[in-house]
Amino acid sequence: MECPNCNKTLRRAITNITIKETLYKCDLCGHREVITEEAELKRTKMTIKPH
Repeated sequence: MECPNCNKTLRRAITNITIKETLYKCDLCGHREVITEEAELKRTKMTIKPH
C-alpha cells in the first residue's frame, strides 16, 4: 500500500484489535491512513490467489 502523497510504502504502525482497525504511517511525509479490518481483508484477498 502506497502513500497518496509521495508513493512510499506505508508502514503498519498500530493494530487496534478492539475496534478492528489498523493504522498505517508514511515515514517520509508523516501521512496516516486508518484501515478497517474488512478493507484489509479485501485488500489481502486480492493479492492472494485462490487455489
